[in-house]
Amino acid sequence: MRQIDGDAEAAIPELERVLQGIDVLAKIRAISTLGNIGSDRCVQLLEAALGDASAEVRETAAKALESIGRSAHATTATLERTLDDPSDPVRLATAVALWQIAGAASLAAPVLIEMLKPNRPFKTIFDD
Repeated sequence: MRQIDGDAEAAIPELERVLQGIDVLAKIRAISTLGNIGSDRCVQLLEAALGDASAEVRETAAKALESIGRSAHATTATLERTLDDPSDPVRLATAVALWQIAGAASLAAPVLIEMLKPNRPFKTIFDD
């Protein structure tokens, strides 16, 4: 885990409170901060954020876990389940995170290959 100072540690409860709110932009900012701190508690909160109602929040959580790297290995099972997310950006971020965290190229490759198929629409939060 990354070394964190007391100020960063003290911020975690407030960041957790933000994640329980409804403001998507605030959640995204909190997730980015948690990814920068990278402590065990941050990894737990980021893993929980993979289940958020907002695709943007889920995508940002996957990217934050990717930035933490192998120290986020405990999230591998949740990331594997997130590969089935209805949002392509979330699936893409999750595949890359799995690759970086667990070296799971065999899990990431099918998602990446699927997204590279010609004439395949890329489903975003703006679709539907």
